[in-house]
Amino acid sequence: MIVISDSSPLINLACINRVELLPAIFEHIIIPRSVYEEIVILGRGQPGSEIIESANWISIKDCTLIEQVNQFRKELDQGEAEALALALELNADILLMDEFKGRSIARQKEIRVIGLLGILLEAKKKNLIENVKNEMDRLISEANFWISAELYSEVLKSASEK
Repeated sequence: MIVISDSSPLINLACINRVELLPAIFEHIIIPRSVYEEIVILGRGQPGSEIIESANWISIKDCTLIEQVNQFRKELDQGEAEALALALELNADILLMDEFKGRSIARQKEIRVIGLLGILLEAKKKNLIENVKNEMDRLISEANFWISAELYSEVLKSASEK
């Protein structure tokens, strides 16, 4: 399975000390160089920087679809644009991304997208976490991750939680 990730799932899971969910669910993740630089170089000392730098379950890949990246850059930041283009280039099975516009473009390009909350739902299905509610609450309080009340309720319902 080819899984590409943008920075948001990696950073936000690092903020709540749950990065280990990613290799447990997906085994291996590919990130574009700009995502690596955002997390490890520019984000040195921030949540996720050391973990991502040393993770043997992550590989860094340069995207060669430069024109596609430039097209996506009109609406997305560099990391999101490269992750999306790399997903197209490698015919990825899954793109891990939270940004609304990027997710919308991915769906238009028929790329399966899973966000942070989808990762938590999958982690619960695989019995890697006890419940999704506690992890969402931690994302909100510790990572300043915004979740609308409607989405929060939908995710709890999907997880069969109250």
